[in-house]
Amino acid sequence: MKIMAGLLAAGTSSRMGKNKAFLPIDEKVLVDFSLSALQSIANEDVFIITGQHHKEFASKLPQRNLLFNSQYSSGMASSIVVAAQHAQDSSYDALLIHLADLPSVVDDDIRQILAEFSKNPKQVVASRRDPMDPSSLAPPCIFPRDFFPQLLSLTGDQGAKSLLEELRAQSLPLTFPWQDVDDESSYKAWVSSKIN
Repeated sequence: MKIMAGLLAAGTSSRMGKNKAFLPIDEKVLVDFSLSALQSIANEDVFIITGQHHKEFASKLPQRNLLFNSQYSSGMASSIVVAAQHAQDSSYDALLIHLADLPSVVDDDIRQILAEFSKNPKQVVASRRDPMDPSSLAPPCIFPRDFFPQLLSLTGDQGAKSLLEELRAQSLPLTFPWQDVDDESSYKAWVSSKIN
């Protein structure tokens, strides 16, 4: 089975005021954590969806596959559409969607999602934002090819959440609490958690 990973990194980082993907943490940068979590998927099948900061990604990660989202300002759905279109055009069997600002996800989480998906490659598998609530669906998540048309029809800034709910995705708890880095305070909290 051929699985593509789409790492969404096209946001404008408006709340942060600068490209958060390259914020330093522990001799790494933020996006390194998300890329590290995807090591179960071959490098040639991992694509970073970029937007406003495309040139910075191209210069700092020249060895990585980049897909430019020209509609990045319209919201997260446009990045999912870019990823799904590439997955469909390149004959992938499934698309795993992950976020560049979600450093709490580790490789074991992705392995668990892939293992659950392999049991039934027709089902959608997602993570739980709240480990005790199976309905708190969130990325990383994986969609079989049959659902690419629904991904391609997404609009706005809601991402795939409504689609995950509509499809009643199977959900799995993550190893660590679900924590994204959206602003200065969440960045400082994450840095502090890595130091302590």
